[in-house]
Amino acid sequence: IIISLILFIIKSPILYMRLTSQNNKIKSKKYFNLFCQVYAYIPYFLDLLYRKKIKFILVSNDHNESNRSIRLAAEILNIKTIYIQHASITRHFPPLEFDYALLDGKYAKEKYVTCLKTNKKNNPRVRNNTKKCKIILSGQKKVIYSNHVFKKSNLLAGVAVNNLDEFDRVEYLLSQILIHEKNCIIRTHPSQFTLFIKKIKKLTKSNKRIIWSNPDNENISNFLSRLKYIISADSSIHLETGLAKIPTFFYKMNKNKLLDQYAYVKNGLSFNLGSRYNLKLINKGIKYSKSEIRQKALKKY
Repeated sequence: IIISLILFIIKSPILYMRLTSQNNKIKSKKYFNLFCQVYAYIPYFLDLLYRKKIKFILVSNDHNESNRSIRLAAEILNIKTIYIQHASITRHFPPLEFDYALLDGKYAKEKYVTCLKTNKKNNPRVRNNTKKCKIILSGQKKVIYSNHVFKKSNLLAGVAVNNLDEFDRVEYLLSQILIHEKNCIIRTHPSQFTLFIKKIKKLTKSNKRIIWSNPDNENISNFLSRLKYIISADSSIHLETGLAKIPTFFYKMNKNKLLDQYAYVKNGLSFNLGSRYNLKLINKGIKYSKSEIRQKALKKY
């Protein structure tokens, strides 16, 4: 605690000035506390790893403040680190500084190269770490089973959301789906905000045609086995659904500028539904899901 306080007193004013010079003041104030958490994490992890005589560390996230801190502590103590990719990558991610990185496919590897190039201010230590990182293209880690799509008459239209999505837009999409479908199923993210969950529960109680897939109770394979197709925004569920041979549709569910940040539409993995539910586009996308272009995209990811 004492070390953390000393680090905070010495480092935080410099950090704040750097953040305000690089970004707008609103973002700096909003996320400043997250940046400052590393002053507590790093001394804690250095002490923990040393006392427990840890031999190696396995992580499935490379950008959260806690994961970044434990990786740095491991580097200082010469402890090996292994990173397992758990979701798709964007150019905003930090460069790979682990000893080993198990990536899904070529697309992730290409994106991490872009991450290093994008951050032109990387110091020599970071660049040296990325050179030493051994990359293994291990494929998708989650167990995904095909539901033999369209062989069952009771398959549902699906919607998958996360914390970037706005409830009003999601609710409107569900209402449009139910004009053409008997029922639909919505799956929330494991870290979905409590307020959003409450609204979904209220919605499913008032409308029995909407089913909630709770990730705490239903794994991804069981959820996918119930789908005819899925609609989602910026989410790795497009890839997981594609691997299960199910059509996926990209639909913007927020006001953010970020659009198709994983390039699923651009690379042909997902079909763009735009900002309105359209049955003609749904039928077109279902046919497209069996195309050679999509199969090539799935292999690349």
